[in-house]
Amino acid sequence: MQAIKNKTLSSDTTTEAAFAALLGVVQNGKFKISALSNEHHKILFTSGKTALSWGQEYIAEVVPANGKATLNLQCGGVDGRPKALLDGWKNGKAADKVLAAVQSVLTGGASAPVEQQDSFATASDGSTIPWSGPDLPS
Repeated sequence: MQAIKNKTLSSDTTTEAAFAALLGVVQNGKFKISALSNEHHKILFTSGKTALSWGQEYIAEVVPANGKATLNLQCGGVDGRPKALLDGWKNGKAADKVLAAVQSVLTGGASAPVEQQDSFATASDGSTIPWSGPDLPS
């Protein structure tokens, strides 16, 4: 990833509820999931190209912290695509939009229904493989 921005969101909800909100936002948004671990509350996803962006890669994990759920989100440019001077700023804004959407779902201001998916990872050849451990399978 290029020009990575790290963002966090803390919530008084359970880890499962926060992960469901994140998954709902991703499934209902203009994102493509490349890996998902329901057991470890991790998800890797990308946004597509637009007229002003080459797209972003996201790595998200929901962890319990002090009785709260904390969403840790990394957003960066896709490796191998052209770089630009404002990529860091743009990646930060993209991450903020995802976190705002998750927060809106958690507070009831928006709806993001979740379609249950089994845990998986996308291999380099495009096939999907099960993801059962804490680390992304290679």
